[in-house]
Amino acid sequence: MEKEPRDLGQSEGGEQTAESKEGVKIEWGAEASEPMDWLGTIVWCTNLGEGWRLPTSDELKTALENKTSGFTKNKRYWTSYMYANSRSWFGIDDNDKIIADYDKKDSKNYCRPVKD
Repeated sequence: MEKEPRDLGQSEGGEQTAESKEGVKIEWGAEASEPMDWLGTIVWCTNLGEGWRLPTSDELKTALENKTSGFTKNKRYWTSYMYANSRSWFGIDDNDKIIADYDKKDSKNYCRPVKD
């Protein structure tokens, strides 16, 4: 039986900790202050320190489904998933509906890094 993700509260550094469906605890870092292209978010996550990365599509979708705090409506958040020359993103619209699509990697979207 799959475990449902659950909010485990704030870590000491202010990041939010959650448990994935697989039972793995992940930390959600603070949102980037400005939108960046996909490669820019990779560099930004790397510069945060060891272990920080873009979330997978499943991690981001699960966080949005569980209303993990720190996500802003009407913003697109990059994931690590690639399809052809595009990269995937997820967001929340005004009606709290989760939306997903692909953008070219030079498009500007936001980022919430994760750490296992």
